[in-house]
This record gives sequence, C-alpha cells and structure tokens, in this order.
Amino acid sequence: MKKTVFLLVVALLISVIALAQFENFNLYFGNLHSHTSYSDGKGTPEIAYNYARNAGHLDFHAVTDHAHYFEQELMDGRDKFDAMKEAARNASDENFLAIAGFEWTATGWGHINIFETPDWTDRNESPNLDVLYKWIVERKALAQFNHPISTFGIFDDFKYDPRADEYINLVEVGNGNWSLGDTISPEMFNAVRLAFAKGWHLGTAVGQDNHKPNWGTANDSRTAVYSPSLKWEDFYESLMARRTYGTEDKDVVVEFSGNGYPLGSIIYDAKEVELKIKVKESEDDIISKVVLYNKTGIYRVFDVNSNSFEHIEKIVPDTGYDYYFLYVLEADGEEVVSTPIWVQSSSKTYLLNPALYPSNVKPGEIVKAKFQLVNANETEKSLHVVIKASTGNILSEETYTLNGMTSREFVIEFAPESVEDSPIEFYVNDELYYKVDLTIRSGESMNIVIDKTHDNHGMKNREILKATLDAAGHKITEAERILKPTNFTNTDVFVLPLPGTEGYFETVKILMPPHAKMIENFVKSGGTLIVLGNGVELSDKILGSYNSLLKLLGLPVQFGDVNSSEVEEISGIYFDGYREIEGAGTYYEKAVGKGKVILFAGDPFTDTVIEKNGELLEELFGVEEIMAPEVVSLPVVLIDVAHGNDYSREKLNDFSAAIDSWGYLSKFSYGKLTEDVLKEVSLLIIMDGTGFTEEEYKAVKKFFENGGRLILTGKSDFRNGSHPQAMNKFLELIGSSIRINDDQIIDRTDNYGAYYKVEIKTFPDSPLELTGIRKLDVYSGCSLIVKGKDVLIFAAGDDDTESVDQDGRGDAVRVDMVIFAAGEVIGNSKVAVLGKAVFSDYDFKHPKNDNYKFTKALIDWLMK
Repeated sequence: MKKTVFLLVVALLISVIALAQFENFNLYFGNLHSHTSYSDGKGTPEIAYNYARNAGHLDFHAVTDHAHYFEQELMDGRDKFDAMKEAARNASDENFLAIAGFEWTATGWGHINIFETPDWTDRNESPNLDVLYKWIVERKALAQFNHPISTFGIFDDFKYDPRADEYINLVEVGNGNWSLGDTISPEMFNAVRLAFAKGWHLGTAVGQDNHKPNWGTANDSRTAVYSPSLKWEDFYESLMARRTYGTEDKDVVVEFSGNGYPLGSIIYDAKEVELKIKVKESEDDIISKVVLYNKTGIYRVFDVNSNSFEHIEKIVPDTGYDYYFLYVLEADGEEVVSTPIWVQSSSKTYLLNPALYPSNVKPGEIVKAKFQLVNANETEKSLHVVIKASTGNILSEETYTLNGMTSREFVIEFAPESVEDSPIEFYVNDELYYKVDLTIRSGESMNIVIDKTHDNHGMKNREILKATLDAAGHKITEAERILKPTNFTNTDVFVLPLPGTEGYFETVKILMPPHAKMIENFVKSGGTLIVLGNGVELSDKILGSYNSLLKLLGLPVQFGDVNSSEVEEISGIYFDGYREIEGAGTYYEKAVGKGKVILFAGDPFTDTVIEKNGELLEELFGVEEIMAPEVVSLPVVLIDVAHGNDYSREKLNDFSAAIDSWGYLSKFSYGKLTEDVLKEVSLLIIMDGTGFTEEEYKAVKKFFENGGRLILTGKSDFRNGSHPQAMNKFLELIGSSIRINDDQIIDRTDNYGAYYKVEIKTFPDSPLELTGIRKLDVYSGCSLIVKGKDVLIFAAGDDDTESVDQDGRGDAVRVDMVIFAAGEVIGNSKVAVLGKAVFSDYDFKHPKNDNYKFTKALIDWLMK
C-alpha cells in the first residue's frame, strides 16, 4: 500500500513539473537570419534592428551578413562585423534583443550562421566543413545550419561530428521572405529529419533570410524561443539548450516536454517517458493536425480541428537512442515544427541510421548492413556490434574501437537463415538500438529483373505483372538508366522487352555489345533470359543489335518484321502486338550453357493482355492467381495531349518521370476532358491547344471550382501558330486576372543562340522556392497580360526583353513589362500560367538552365 501511494505521488509530481515547466520561461518570437548592405541586402544593421523592432514587432532579430563580404571594410575603416556588433548592442534593451552574426557561405557544402563571436571566418579561410567545425569548436560558438536543400548544400548529407554537435545547435526547417509565408518546405523538413537520424541535436528555426528592407514584415514566419529574458546571457543559454520551434504562424504557442524537461532536452536512461503536448492558437485560427514523430517516422497522428490541443503520451523506450518531435498543421496551411526531446543511453555509445541492402532476399543471400557508430565520450571506447535475427540467432558480430568524440560508418555482411529472421536487430554492447524490417522470401522464389534501360516496350504498362509476381512471393526489380553487372547478381530470370515507342534517341534503344556480353554470361551461368517481341516498327540498326545477342547465344533464329501492332491471340497466348521470329514462328525455347533462353514473338505481359495469359504465368513463374496492382493514393497530375498541344507525349518523358519522382502520379489524357476523367485529378496541365468543346470547358471549370489545380501554357504567335483565344477561355471561366498574349517574346542580348530563344533571368519575390535559380530557357514563347493586383509574378523578362506581334495580324496586346510566368489563388484553387511549356525533353533537364528546378517549385506551390 505504501509503495502504491509512493508511486502515485511520484506520478503526480512529474505531471505538476511538466505543467509548470514553461512557467519559468517567457516565449519570444523573432528572426535569426537576415542580411543588410554589409553583404547583398539593403540598409544598414542599425536600420534593420530598428525596423524589426518597430515595424516587424519582433522580440529579437539577428543580422547575419555573408562573411566573404567582410573582407572589404566600411568607408570609415571599421570592420563590418565589429560595426554590426556595436549596432546590436546599441539596439538592445530589456524588450528587444539585437544579435550580430555572420553567414558562412559555401554553396555545395551549405550555409551556416554563427552568432556573436569575437571574430569571423569565411569560405576563403575555412574552405570546407571540417575546417569550419574546428573553428566553431575552438570558439565554442553558437551556430545554425541554414536552408538545408540541394540548391545550397546539405552539409555532406549531415555527416555527423559529435564535437561540433555541442555548438551547432540550431537548424532551419523553413526559410524565405515571400509574403505568403509558405516557408517550411518538404525538402527542408526531410533534410532536418535526416540530420536528427544522423545524430545531430538541433533546435528548429524558421528564418526570413531577408535581402530586402522587410525584416519581420516579410511574412509571419518566426523562430520561437523559450528564455527567462532577452538578456544575451539568458538567450544564448536558451538557444544552446535548443528551447525553440520553427513556425509559419507568428503567435502559435507550443509547449512540449518530456518527464518535466522542455523541448530540446536530452533524457538519459529513462524507463518511461511522459510526453506532454500543448498547442494553443487564437480563437479563429484552427489547428487541423498534430503529428508526433520519432526516429522511425510518424509515431501518432491527432486530428484536432480546434484552436487548442492537449495530450499526454506515455512511452516505454525499447532502444538506447530515440527522439520525439511535433509537426503541427493549421487549417490555413501554416506549419509548425518543434525541436525534439531525445531519449538516450548514458553510455554515449550509439548505433544510428542502419540500412539493409538489398532489402528483399531469400535465405542464404548476402545482405549488407550499413550503420553509423558514435562514441560521444571523451575517451576511446570499444563497441561490440551484434546483428541478431528476431529469433535470437546471431547473424553477425564485430568489435570496433572508436576514439573519443568520433562517428564513423561501417558495413557488416550477413545471410539470413530463414523467413522467420525478420526484423533484424542491432545491438551495441548488449544494448538494443534498432529493429529493421527485412523481407525474406522462401528459397523457391525467384529474383526477376525487367530491363528498362533501352526505352523498352511497355515500361509503364506492367503494373499487373509486378503485383502478380510480388503476390506469388517473387522479387521483381527493374534495371534502370544503364545495364550493370549488379543487375544480374542473384538473378534467376532476366526479362528483355524489345524497345518500344517511348523515348526518341536511337542510341538508347540499341543493345550495346558490352551489355549483350553481360546477358550471355548470365545465361551460360544458369540464368533464364526471356526476350519479348512487339508490334513496333524498329530501325534495322536497333533490331539488329538484339539479333546480334541471339547470334552470340548461338541461336539459329532472329526477330523479323512486324506482323501486327494490335492485340492478337496465337496458339492460346495473347500478344500486345507481335513480329516474326524467323525460323521459329511465335515461340522459341533453347538451353544455352547452364541456363536457357525463351523468345516470344510478341509481348504477353503488358497490362493490356496479361490477365488473359494466366496459364502462361503459371507455367513460367508458378503463379496461381493474377493480382490487380495495389492502388497507390498519390496525387494525380494529368497532362493533356489530345488537342494538338504544344508538345506530344513523346516529348514529355523526362517531365513525366520527374513528376513521378516528386511524389505524384503522372498520367496523360488522350481524349476528351470530361468530369469523369478529372474526378481523381489533383493537377491538370494544358499546353497551348485547340478544339476544346463546350463540355470540356465546363468540366475544367467545375474541376477548378472543386479545388483542382491548373497549369496553362501558351506559345509564340510565329506564323499564327498559337491559340490564345482557346486557352484564355479557361482563364475567363475560372475568374482569373491573367491572360495569354497573342505575341512573341524576344531578347537580342539574353538568349541562347537566337533572339526568340529567350533566357528569362528575373524572378520577383513569390511563394515559389526559387533560391539559386539562374535562368529559364524559353523557346519561342509569349508574354502574359496581368491586370489583377493579387496576381503573383513568378518570372519576367528584363529591360530589353520585347513583346512583338510576330504574325503581323495586329492582335498582340501591348505590355509595359514582359511577364513570362504568373500565378493566382482563386478561392480554394490555384492556377499557374506560363508563356511557354518549359518542360519538354529538349530543354527540361539541360545542364545550362534551371527549367527543372523552376517547374518543380511551381508544382510544389500548386500542390501545397
């Protein structure tokens, strides 16, 4: 009874401590990243501090000019950083804290803010991260990772340095000074998650990164800091302790604690963790969701739909290293990301970030386990790593010696013994750190590889085949980009479809001799090769390269002319088009070396015909049931190619692949745009086209009114070949203030070979993440006519970019400024309009332009 009472009292005390924890601090909102004329911004630090305080109503503000500008002193001979620090001291009082810092800028490595140091360094003196980290550690300087995105650098993929981790205690999860305040991007959020996974202990921040005189007024994005006061000593300690969160909302209150310790804390050897969550907004600002993350991903999701939320989550840690942080989404789309609370072993020897390659194997196949070991002690330590099966069997073990305050990556090989071995467990010195799932199939299953490296037929039309083989217990992978010897490692069956209509470079479709030699070695070593014909006309050079493979394998047959491009049933097998196999008919099989070769005159495995070929699948792969592919709930991006559009399907391969890689599902529309076609679509792209029916206009209007997103593109009026009237009718129906002009844009100075090949280099402030973008290449584009005050300008020409009436019909509208790309928020929908589609295969991924980056930023904004 006494023990029970004691436990209740302890639990009550912990709860009271957690509730009272934040009463010891004030909550301050401000900005830790901005620039002035001391580098590439506007105004002076004095002006910036005064503006941030009086116009921006910030509690604190840091000026962090690029350090490489400090080489040049001020006109009065003062060092710029010394002058900035003097300005900061003069601007600070009990109600406002001015902070002096500098930004180390080395694009490729990344950008890092360093605050209130006695001196400064730049990329010339400290040319890489190792040198800079040493400089920071020597001065015990507070530092912050800035905008971790590929454009600037992600700090060598956040390679972990335990010593630098003591002082680099902040990271931007959001960055930007556009007025809409959409600053927390998926790329930054995922990069910050990577930093946590690698071992960094970082407080989250959102910086406005002002380069204009809008310090604090650019948007509502802020860094929130819990501190006893705005005295620098208190505030410095609070930042070093990571008591922060990054927010797009300027006054949202987030209280997050663990066992009574506030966010940013490290809790050692906890047997149980009580996480207390409290989020509070103003009365008319609704919180949609609160998501609790840990090291493995989403731990729990709370649907809130209120202006306040409180919850206590009790967790029993089962590994020696974990962390928990909050993501908050408000109804207006604003986001908040808290600093984690870390729960760790006091041994300070950790195993982090493990990965298994491959992740799908049969018993006995070799798996490589890659992981990171950390010794955060001051002295050398031995770390005994044991990899166990879930059954308790030891699969591999190794002892490593690490110097104090070091981190290194290691690889151990092991082979699972049975299908019961998953998940795989990682131990260090008898303490469990991770459990990682490994797919272990039966020993009788097959490893099947399908070639996609030669623009093969049906590349995007084999979902049923993949789902069926997967359900049957086989492993099916695709060889992509270029054929490699590793594509044949542990492979049982290699499927080689002849090239199809995809792509347009003949050299890609040709089977080169080195690749044919790989296939020959694979077959003669015991593999099965299945070659699929089709009904596509191929050049003699392309088809001859595949017949050379058959000759290399010693086969007395070869592929010949196309017999049919339609679905045909021959001898009980349905083909999605077929051609002659000279010397064999429609099917041929022969043993070669230790393996065998199977030839089909046509393709029986596309989604069009595969469901009729059940007996064939059973004979080849032991499949008992054909499975429909699992429906993946990805936002659909539909590209219209049915109305004589600017570019046809064949010129949009790179664009389609990029959309898929960005987390969406690209599809093409080859028919009418009906309500039924558009009902599952999130983003509709219509390039300059014609012949739209009234029903199609109505369907697109309804799609937009229901929250759909829209991209419309024009093109120049060269030879009167554009259709602005047809395209503008869409804009009129949805209530847009943007129109496509009946003109051509030209530039006699900024072009890539001709005046109509315009280089667009002006990108006004907008919600698009366009940092680091240099130019767009625009081939024969037109301008936009913008009348509404709420239109967002994304890209424009410069002073000598001209609008001309190229077709001479007098139908071009005169414009004072050549606007190339613009967008508009209308109700719950968004529309983006461009004077030309900049995403064709001709220019989308050209290394000398930024069409890819711009298009991604545009779609990210639309889909936000």
